[in-house]
Amino acid sequence: MFLGKHSSTLDRKSRFAAPPVFQNELAGGAYVLQGFEQNLLVLPPQAFETMVRTVMAQNLADPLVRSLLRMLLGSAQAVSLDKSSRLALPGDLKEFADLKGDVVLV
Repeated sequence: MFLGKHSSTLDRKSRFAAPPVFQNELAGGAYVLQGFEQNLLVLPPQAFETMVRTVMAQNLADPLVRSLLRMLLGSAQAVSLDKSSRLALPGDLKEFADLKGDVVLV
């Protein structure tokens, strides 16, 4: 579980340093996807899979459920920490969240 508020900075390759308290949980990779506002979600694989199962268990005949699935699954991209414990943000997601320079992880 990610707790707290952490600041980082995007480098010119759209990478940011994962806070040390998150690095163990992200060691197995992560998923980055659009959030509900103009933000991004970074989830470890287990949390992402739990979220997908929860949404898939809803009534898929409901247009709102289908819209949520499209938003979550359509934007999700797998990422992993590099040797310097940085995550690289995919360009389309960086653009969606309009991220430049400083970022805040909440």
